[in-house]
Amino acid sequence: MIEIQVIENPALEGTRRALVLAEDRVGHYPEFRQFFVRQFALATNGLSRPGYVRAPSGMIYALVFIGRSGEPFPDGIEIYALPDALEPLNDTDVDADLWALLRWTIAGVGGEWAAWSGPWGDLTLKLEYLHLGFDAHNYFDPAISPAPGFTVVTRSLKLSDDMVRAGVNWKFNWWSTPAVARY
Repeated sequence: MIEIQVIENPALEGTRRALVLAEDRVGHYPEFRQFFVRQFALATNGLSRPGYVRAPSGMIYALVFIGRSGEPFPDGIEIYALPDALEPLNDTDVDADLWALLRWTIAGVGGEWAAWSGPWGDLTLKLEYLHLGFDAHNYFDPAISPAPGFTVVTRSLKLSDDMVRAGVNWKFNWWSTPAVARY
């Protein structure tokens, strides 16, 4: 799947929280709200505890969800790295992890908008981002030795791709009845 793993109950002893990102407008985007609600069971857990993820570097991050009165939940998010208590943060790893977290969050986000409507159909425009990530897979595992002194090496392959798709759709109004003037 994707490089980010949701962790239910990480070991937090001997770690510290280091704020690495804050976004106070998640509530403006219903797709992101729904994603976080699904991934971290926020409909039942609410604000009772952060969500935890393991990033590609191995670092665990705490996602603290923010609620505001009168706003859809969650309205904001704070992301904290959880390094060992006395270890400095590796800025390069944190940056790569945040980009991986962003790709994980927006995988499959997109929308369709009406551009024109007429008696015969509707014209719509759409834009979509997709991240396709597949786990690494070992081929010839274990290594094969077909003859003495000859070994086929095990290979590991990991596939991933990022795509932006744009499209134009025409939706026919086959069953709509034309307006008829009556006198």
